[in-house]
Amino acid sequence: MVTGSRGGIGREVVAALGRDGYAVVGLDRATTGDGATDTEWDCDVTDPGDCAAAAARLHERYGRLDAVVHCAGVNTWQPFGEVAPQQARSVFDANVWGTVNVLLALQDLLRRSDRGSVVAVTSTAGERGVPGTAVYGMTKAAVGSLVRTLAIEWADVPVRVNAISATIVPTGMNREIRRSPGYLEEKLRTIPLGRMIAATEVADTAAFLAGPRSAGITGETVHVDGGVTARG
Repeated sequence: MVTGSRGGIGREVVAALGRDGYAVVGLDRATTGDGATDTEWDCDVTDPGDCAAAAARLHERYGRLDAVVHCAGVNTWQPFGEVAPQQARSVFDANVWGTVNVLLALQDLLRRSDRGSVVAVTSTAGERGVPGTAVYGMTKAAVGSLVRTLAIEWADVPVRVNAISATIVPTGMNREIRRSPGYLEEKLRTIPLGRMIAATEVADTAAFLAGPRSAGITGETVHVDGGVTARG
């Protein structure tokens, strides 16, 4: 199951898992003129009821779940002092509580698998100070903490839990900020490889972590960041 499956990263994750032979179900919020299909279901991850309904539907259809790649999330690009409290809460609702809702709803299905795996897409903004991303970074740091804790709590099932920490990936979520004068040039100077990360690069890493080739890896954050973390 892939959350945020209509987003730039989510779509590529669906494709990568499909190439690896998975039957993939995508979850995303309903949009006008783009409703649910047989393999992509409308689900707002901020709504526990939606997540529970998706889990029940998945159980009825497949009876088990081998992997969850959690891509759903939102961002806000503002200095901390300019963020309205309600705006901050909405980012936490999507990024933190959305993660909690998804994993609580799907945990029983994951336990039915003999190779259960969770992959959460986080961000280098959750590990480093990045101006303009205070609230977003807080949410991604929280998800990273949850990943490490669940890796220990669920190890005896076993369900593996890992994260992918990416730097800027060109998607619709950050299109506006990428168009801001000087932003992209300054951002690229912080990335040793000197370029943005492609959504396919994140997706290929997610497919690796979701599947049996990474059977000995849990509780890890894999940095797909062009060297940002290594630079410090």
